[in-house]
Amino acid sequence: MKKYQLPQDDLANICTMPMRDQRPMLERKRSFVPPHSLNPVRNEILALHGVRLTLFPDATVEDAAAIKAFLASMRREQDKLPNKLRAEAIVEFRRTFIQSAIEYPFRAHRITIDNSVSLTHSLAVESGGKGYIPYYDLRKSGKLTERARDFVFSMNFHLIVDALAEFREFGLIVLNYWEESAYVKGLTPYFFTGRPRYSYEELTDMIARTHELWVEVQEERHHREASRDAGPLFRQGRP
Repeated sequence: MKKYQLPQDDLANICTMPMRDQRPMLERKRSFVPPHSLNPVRNEILALHGVRLTLFPDATVEDAAAIKAFLASMRREQDKLPNKLRAEAIVEFRRTFIQSAIEYPFRAHRITIDNSVSLTHSLAVESGGKGYIPYYDLRKSGKLTERARDFVFSMNFHLIVDALAEFREFGLIVLNYWEESAYVKGLTPYFFTGRPRYSYEELTDMIARTHELWVEVQEERHHREASRDAGPLFRQGRP
């Protein structure tokens, strides 16, 4: 049976819920391709911040040209508009608030040998003379709750700010996408207060429990579907 990894935003939202509420929420999650995917824009976060390519450090690309090339690379038509709107919001936020950006390979939190949690975009930015580690919350439906944002802040505090001397003075920020129309959209910033809500041990335990429950839900679903597809082993004979 193929096991599907729970998306990072779903993990943050669900594992901060009471245990009694987690199973019903996980049971509503289905392993299917949604109407559109935001992976294209997530994969272009560095480029949308103007982070230079290692092999071509002097190369520059205009924002409009970058977004046009980004859209042309998408194969599914239904992905283009949602990703375009978010890319435009990110670029506008960067132009207004961010002075510089760099790529940094932050460490992920490993759940299993082939499953890990990363709540960064390998990105550090400078805004107003201060460094920040941003996390983009790009969904309209299923956006991060307040507790989920605290989960993100706590994880990045323990793995980055508290663990890496060069990022000790950096702030943490979650940027929530909002949209009223194709022309009225933006990003709302939420800033880390400086005190993590969860300890690293609590985070580890929360993630492990939710991951274990998610595996159980998938296994139960697989058994039900396999039994339904197999049909009855014996047909009832006439008396």
